[in-house]
Amino acid sequence: MPITSRPPTSETKKMRLNSLSFTRFILAAGIGAFAAACAREAPQYTASTPIEYQDRHPIVVAPAEEGIDIFVRGVSSKLDLRQTLELRAAANDYRMNGQGQMAILAPTGPYGAPHRKVALVRAALASAGVTGVRQSTYRVEGSPEEQPIRVVYTKLKARVATKCGQWPHDVVGFQGTRSWNSEPYYNYGCAYQSMLANQVADPLDLVRGRTEDAIDTTRRVNAIGKQRDGQDPSTEYKTKATAISQGVGAN
Repeated sequence: MPITSRPPTSETKKMRLNSLSFTRFILAAGIGAFAAACAREAPQYTASTPIEYQDRHPIVVAPAEEGIDIFVRGVSSKLDLRQTLELRAAANDYRMNGQGQMAILAPTGPYGAPHRKVALVRAALASAGVTGVRQSTYRVEGSPEEQPIRVVYTKLKARVATKCGQWPHDVVGFQGTRSWNSEPYYNYGCAYQSMLANQVADPLDLVRGRTEDAIDTTRRVNAIGKQRDGQDPSTEYKTKATAISQGVGAN
């Protein structure tokens, strides 16, 4: 019996077209997903804490306010010895390192009555060589006689730009994975930098070195002469250390 082929019906043609469209859609989606996976992502930049404590807690040299509070004790008509010495030291510091004009801030009460001992502070500063001190007031609650008289001026000071005692991250790493990188914790070195800034004699020493003094011509000529003669140019100290028994006596 001969096999005869039938022409495809309209329903068969629709099924073939739908299958072809679905195949093309799957192929296009696969190519798109492959292209997206191979695409290079844009780099993401995140802020990080500096490793070195000098960069994390830098020392800044800038003009800042310096002052001293004078508590006038008792009903005496003069300042005590300690207050006088403190004002003399503040006046000497102002004459050497001060900028601008020194000021006296007197406390004033609710009725506008200023402190009655301001003239004593002004006289002590004048005796130390500081004149032309301007005067202002600051308001307080209660009697102004119980509040200090403030002497303020501006000078070049060294200080740490950041605030010590801050712990933005857990040291042991329970709150994140930042401490797992074996990096110094954020507060590390802040106390050291603050101590160095407070103890430096001249803040400019942190900015640049000092100029060299004049050479000792006599010492240099003697050292060169000993080297020419083949001698050791170093200084020899003949004095020996004193024994304890010689200083306090033997028992």
